[in-house]
Parts: sequence; structure tokens; C-alpha cells
Amino acid sequence: MMIETILAVSLLHKIVAAEDRQNVLRMKYECLELQENWDARDPAASLRSKQYEVILLEGVRYRKLVSRNGQSLSADERLLVEDDMLRTSVLRRAVAEKAGGERLATLEQTHELSLVAPNQLVAKPKGAGRLYRLTFDPSSFALVEYVREEGETTLKIEYESDSDAPRFMRRMEVNFTSGIARVQRSTFSAWRPAR
Repeated sequence: MMIETILAVSLLHKIVAAEDRQNVLRMKYECLELQENWDARDPAASLRSKQYEVILLEGVRYRKLVSRNGQSLSADERLLVEDDMLRTSVLRRAVAEKAGGERLATLEQTHELSLVAPNQLVAKPKGAGRLYRLTFDPSSFALVEYVREEGETTLKIEYESDSDAPRFMRRMEVNFTSGIARVQRSTFSAWRPAR
């Protein structure tokens, strides 16, 4: 059991180092994000969507709204988005500098780690908390899929697995099953170097 734990911790360190490298590379790119929201009980009737341009603003990612439900924003709405960008850039930078919370690098202290497949690490909380499933590329240790479960909410992020560095997010899905069964899915495309 001790050898399995040491192996799991060693793999976590390699995954964290690979993700740190990937995040540095990803911060040099911008993309488009299509976010869709719906009630899982009646997807067709409840579908809503928003299109964002994910850009770098003051060195921090900013989701600039460009359309709702397939319709371009009106001139007034575009002015509100531009105003929001100006007002929040300083605040977003301050928040990003102070960001903390639970990170992959600290999981070995708060979770029990186990290797459940040759390329999948699971981190179970030692007490109450989030469960993590990290699926990684066995040659580079870069994440292919990240799953976080807490209570009745699941977050799943899929990364492009067929590319060299950087490995961009392809899809992110959040399932909320507490109270109302809702799904929020974001699909990322058109990655390009930041302007």
C-alpha cells in the first residue's frame, strides 16, 4: 500500500508540473466559447446559449459576450459589455493575484490518492470535500480529462488529446442535480495567439 501511495503522489507531482507548463502556454491564446444551458428534464424547451470571445485583458482571461441565443448583441448591449470590460479589468487582476483555494498541488495533503488505471489518478477527500478524477497522457502527464465532484454537482473538463503543447480545453460541462437538474456545457474553438 505504501508503494502505491508513493507512486500516486509522484504522479500527482508530474501532473501538476505538466499542468503548470500547459497553463503558461495556454495564457498566450484566445478562443471562442459557446455556452449552452438547459434543464435536463426538458432540454429542447429550455435551451439557452451565449457566445463569448475569451480574450486576455490586463493579463487575465475575460469572457466577452458577443451573442445570446444565436443573436448578435444590440449596440446598447455591446456598449454595456465594453463598459464592463473597463470596470472589471483592474478588479479581475487583483482577484487573480489573490486566487487561492484548493489546487491540484495541495491534494496530497487533503486527499487520499490512488491510481485506478494506468493513466487515471483519483483523489478522495480525507473528510468532507471534493472528489477528483484526473486522466492524463502517460507520456507527457498533461491532463486529458479533469473531473471534480462535490455533493450533487459534477464539473468535467476535456482537453484536446491529439495535439502537441499546448493542449487546449475542448469542452467543459457542469451538471447541477441539487434542486433542479440543470446542465451547462461550454465548447471551446478557434484557438489563436492572443492579440
